[in-house]
Amino acid sequence: MLSFFKIKTDNTSMIYESLLIGMFLAFVGGILDVYTYILRGGVFAFAQTGNMLLMAIKIANGDLKGGLYYLVPIMTFIAGVFFTEYLKKYFDNEKTINYFNVIIIIEIAVLILIAFLPKSVPDNIVCIIVSFISAMQTNCFRKLSGFPYATTMCTGNLRTGSEYLYIYFTKKDKNALKKALQLFIIIFTFIIGAIFGTLCTMTIEKYSTLVGVIILLGVLTLTIYKQGKISTSSSENIA
Repeated sequence: MLSFFKIKTDNTSMIYESLLIGMFLAFVGGILDVYTYILRGGVFAFAQTGNMLLMAIKIANGDLKGGLYYLVPIMTFIAGVFFTEYLKKYFDNEKTINYFNVIIIIEIAVLILIAFLPKSVPDNIVCIIVSFISAMQTNCFRKLSGFPYATTMCTGNLRTGSEYLYIYFTKKDKNALKKALQLFIIIFTFIIGAIFGTLCTMTIEKYSTLVGVIILLGVLTLTIYKQGKISTSSSENIA
């Protein structure tokens, strides 16, 4: 059972496609979505579909200004995707500090900044910042054991997981069952993160983002350690 969560170290990309890393990131995704919704103006920083629906409802009710409020995190999300694509050109994924690590480091720094921002800072400013890093995480971590998934939203995971489950029941494909289980574990972890995030916002309020920082620091430490093992193994093989 533990092998199901084991991080493979055949190459660098496999580290970031592991179920364990995906679970950590999904947990953070759940926390941050709850944080912005409860404490920062009822905006889903990670789930842009929710923002699009809320924008449409406002506009349909004649509240154009209220509708445009939800357009801000959507546009910021697009900017975050552009930024991550730009970063790819400058970082070699075979090095210890690579593209994936840089994204995590930026996310950690931003979450620390948010935790210590004064309450007087407007909600839309905070939502812009969180939407930006949510786009970075979404665009950077897109594969789970080689197939597509998301760490910041659940609809796509639910659809794909259900499809794999259907394949298992109709064709008895054990690999499809494994993929389905992995996706449902990611969904479950996201929900647990949201529950935990809700409890944190009720107790430590704006400092709840620091919980995400702790988890991401764990991800960064673990991945750098695994990458170091790959580098050491490669050097020994060359020698």
